[in-house]
Amino acid sequence: MINEDVLKKVCTLSRLRLLEAESAEMLDQMSRIIAHFDKLKEVSTEGVEPLYTAVEMKNVWREDEVFQLTTPKSLMKLAPDEQEGQVKVPQVVK
Repeated sequence: MINEDVLKKVCTLSRLRLLEAESAEMLDQMSRIIAHFDKLKEVSTEGVEPLYTAVEMKNVWREDEVFQLTTPKSLMKLAPDEQEGQVKVPQVVK
């Protein structure tokens, strides 16, 4: 069960500082959460397959299509200046 020592450790690990009133409220909330999980433990799950997602998902695969959008020559025609097959730009670092 959750007690003040456990709450202090959780706060330390999560780097939280709680006021006195917040600590009391947090203790109550955490106790209710743990009680809920204890109830869930009582449910029989025998024969039930585990789920990896809450919603059934299906991948849609398609074949890769290899095609060339453009050629290097046509791209070089778009460059403002070209030298030896490379785009020439102004000097940036002196």
